[in-house]
Amino acid sequence: MLLPTPRRQLAGRKVVLGVRPEHVTLMPAGGLGTFEVETVEALGADHLVHGTLLVLKRGLPRR
Repeated sequence: MLLPTPRRQLAGRKVVLGVRPEHVTLMPAGGLGTFEVETVEALGADHLVHGTLLVLKRGLPRR
């Protein structure tokens, strides 16, 4: 996953990050970060998962 260049005006603020399912790979503990699922919306064949990214390890590639 490529992350955008850091924006100083967003430092310390909450942001919303949208991630497409084809860009996500589930991994055992010790992966790139920790995501806590809060709700799951079943929309027929699709599901929307809402939650909070609790920990994101450094070293992810940026655009």
